[in-house]
Amino acid sequence: MTLTLWKRFQSSASNPLISPCDPTELDILARTTLLSPWQFYRYVCNICQQNGYERLYFGHLPCIFCDYLPEPLLLAFFDRLAESVGRSPQPFPKTTLHLQSLQGTLELRISHAGSGMIGQVVRLDITYGEKTHSWAFKAFFEPDFVWQHGVWSEIPVGIYLQSQHVTRDVAQFHAAGLTWMLCEWIEPDDCPKTRPGRSYDSLAQQQQLTPLNPLNYANYSRHGIRLDLGGIQKIYWGRRIRDFAYTLVFYHRRVHREGWRFLSPYLNCWTLRYLLTRVKWLLFLRKPTCAFEQKVTVSDEKPSRQGSQ
Repeated sequence: MTLTLWKRFQSSASNPLISPCDPTELDILARTTLLSPWQFYRYVCNICQQNGYERLYFGHLPCIFCDYLPEPLLLAFFDRLAESVGRSPQPFPKTTLHLQSLQGTLELRISHAGSGMIGQVVRLDITYGEKTHSWAFKAFFEPDFVWQHGVWSEIPVGIYLQSQHVTRDVAQFHAAGLTWMLCEWIEPDDCPKTRPGRSYDSLAQQQQLTPLNPLNYANYSRHGIRLDLGGIQKIYWGRRIRDFAYTLVFYHRRVHREGWRFLSPYLNCWTLRYLLTRVKWLLFLRKPTCAFEQKVTVSDEKPSRQGSQ
């Protein structure tokens, strides 16, 4: 990534219509109740229209970033990064940026981590002192489409789970814009037993939330930590019918725009096995096995599929 592109990040940071990443009424509401993607979308549209915002942000950026650069500049940087990552037809190439400020130079390393139907994930690494800090940065492919996956689902879920201290078996949410999300990076050896906070199952049983789909191992770390927040909702009558309808619309949009070739990476034996097992699960004919308990071998040489869908 060139210096010219970084200068474009700097110029976009001066936009006065960008909302700061400060607590708002929507943040407070999202922390106290799990908003559906459609509710969250309506709230965001109303706030932007009433205040003249072009963009809106949630959560808090890690202190390491804010110690070096102003928050508006960082938010504009992540907006541009989401454009580059989300529009890249190939895995995002390894890139090193040297972000300069009055406090010194911050070296940011970017590398491809995984991709799926919903978006592409890159790993952000910063060496601060003698320690390397990492985050998962997810850029969404279709941020304008509202359904049970994608940005309009994952942001309210991330805010709500964080407020409920669900960090034991779910990657922790940090910050998000309307096209990207920054989350905790889960290392291969991280284990729920050694992590603080409560488990998702305990909250789901208490608040009547949907169970996690354990069939897709790409959504989990090696020891069963959930990497992707999509699909989590409150349980209500007709939910499966609504989800199925919006899923059909999503695939129709992709086929209309890209043709059937976008399905080529998923036309394999694993996908067929997943679909058959998923149907059996939905029909309550077979209890699914947790992804991290399945005997699935993943090469250590391949990049982690952090947050892929």
